[in-house]
Amino acid sequence: MGLDFDHIILYEKLPVDNEDIFIEILDITQLLNKYGIEVDKIYFDSDYNVTLYFGDARVKLGDFGNIDEKIIKLKAILPELADKKGVLRLDNYKGPDSDITFELDE
Repeated sequence: MGLDFDHIILYEKLPVDNEDIFIEILDITQLLNKYGIEVDKIYFDSDYNVTLYFGDARVKLGDFGNIDEKIIKLKAILPELADKKGVLRLDNYKGPDSDITFELDE
């Protein structure tokens, strides 16, 4: 979700500004599949930052930097998100010493 098209032609490339987005979508879906993570929705904002939706919880992955590590970290944290409403911030994740926060919805 979040990718806009002004038209679609069957069997033709989708008209997007950044064609690399399809490689990134494939990478994310393969990583999610590899680690057995099922998401409700994958959203891209206008800057192609990624947010994953799990019920009422959202996970902001940000850009594709360290995406493998972010998904691995998400796999470990995901059970703690059950029945929570809010945003897990992995968008600034740079490695093991990075701060990870969860912001509850009001």
